[in-house]
Amino acid sequence: MIRVNRAQRAKPHEMAAPVGGWNNRDSVVAMRPEDAISLVNWFPNQSSVNARRGYQRLIALTGGQSCQQLIPYEIGGVSKLLAMSGGKLFDTADNTQLATGKTSNYVSYAHMSTRLVMCNGIDAPFSYNGSAVVAHGFTDATVTLDFADLSFVMAFNSRLYFIEEDTQSFWYGGVGAITGALEKFDLSLIGGFSGKLKILTAITQDGGDGADDIFVAIFSGGDVVAYKGTDPGDAANWTKVGVYKIGQPLSRFGHIANGGDVTIITSRGYETLVRSTREGEGVKLRSMASDKIQNEVTQVIKQTGVSDKWRLQLYNKGQMLIFQAPLATTIRHHVRNIDTGAWCRFALPNIVSFAQLGTVLYCGAVNSVVHTFDVGDNDDGE
Repeated sequence: MIRVNRAQRAKPHEMAAPVGGWNNRDSVVAMRPEDAISLVNWFPNQSSVNARRGYQRLIALTGGQSCQQLIPYEIGGVSKLLAMSGGKLFDTADNTQLATGKTSNYVSYAHMSTRLVMCNGIDAPFSYNGSAVVAHGFTDATVTLDFADLSFVMAFNSRLYFIEEDTQSFWYGGVGAITGALEKFDLSLIGGFSGKLKILTAITQDGGDGADDIFVAIFSGGDVVAYKGTDPGDAANWTKVGVYKIGQPLSRFGHIANGGDVTIITSRGYETLVRSTREGEGVKLRSMASDKIQNEVTQVIKQTGVSDKWRLQLYNKGQMLIFQAPLATTIRHHVRNIDTGAWCRFALPNIVSFAQLGTVLYCGAVNSVVHTFDVGDNDDGE
């Protein structure tokens, strides 16, 4: 009698790489095969998933305190990376202390002409000219402005714009001016907006010279007002485009322009400004940038709420949009592929700041060390 071998035989089965990225929205049975339940230190590209590269030490800032902000200076032929730590502004090239005695390390900054203008809403604004820090040099003919109340600065259509803390007003300078008279524009006279003015940004319509860009003012209550023009002091050259509603912004630093839109961190999650203003308060979850990781993002928002520790960093070379989501004792780093929209998470518990200088991304750590990011196969030797 012939015996038949009825043992089960293994059959090869190909599994797709998780290029769809991290998904904590759907149940396991509802997930696409290319999605991942967890994806830590693995970055999803278009056709592969690659291990995160490391970071290497650049310099340890004097004082040993947390490097809470990195600031790029790129004007003309001068390219420098500045850092705020322990109330001091450092040049990371040689550890030189450019300024001391600052009350807050969280600095809003903007480039204009040869100057890098900085403010924090507590100290008077200050400027860096490529070699030294100088006084801001602005004036106010109305003698009503306390310059230390300027908490935010943005360059838009060859003018500097500042937010006056705890008001609904912004101040603006002359064309190309890095000093001189500031003029006030009180948005409370325009409409009944909720909260204080918190963020100024711009939406690029044509990707060209900026002449058609839309000026956007965002309030702490989630109201958004948009203008088109180049001179707020000229009614014929400053036209209101519309008033909109988004989630409440969680941070002065939780927004970034990207591909003709602005990504912003709000009480609803990670939003894109153009889509959210189009859909209004009824924005659908699927329209949120954070859709596939919304459960994670919601939990962090509930624990942390409003904080300037929420940050956003665009890293074009790596195709990454890095969200810093603060918790009580650490920071979560949610990372999105800017081309595919796929998510992952980087385990970087000691990293609290990022900045890009040229095409290179740098990061600052809690131990005062500044690193070059996305290099090597270890994190400062670990």
